[in-house]
Amino acid sequence: MSGLSVGRLLRLHALPVFACLLGALSPAALAADRIELNDGSIIYGTFEDADDGKVKIETAFAGVIEVDQSQIRSMSVESELVLQMEDGSVLETPSLRVDGERLLLAEEAERAYALAELTRINPEPWELGN
Repeated sequence: MSGLSVGRLLRLHALPVFACLLGALSPAALAADRIELNDGSIIYGTFEDADDGKVKIETAFAGVIEVDQSQIRSMSVESELVLQMEDGSVLETPSLRVDGERLLLAEEAERAYALAELTRINPEPWELGN
């Protein structure tokens, strides 16, 4: 056997594994926001915005990407949001889930909205008339 002990050999192999684990724990990898597309693809990142039928999510691998709302099977966002609805009402929620065509708000578990009723997520103040 060469001059390497088993312990030293294990330590040398542990370094790349440890580096991979650190990379997996990057802020983007820890982001709780998730989009599942109709084709089964899953995108993890940080939710940015939704407007005009497009959802923007910041990813670790491609920066901010835009996903057409019609391509989304489900989505979960774990950050505080302001929602502007089709009827002009404004809802605030600490998180939301989209399941098919249903919009489920964290604080209103008994109430689901049709996704089509959602006009904008995190609208600018001027978009709300402020």
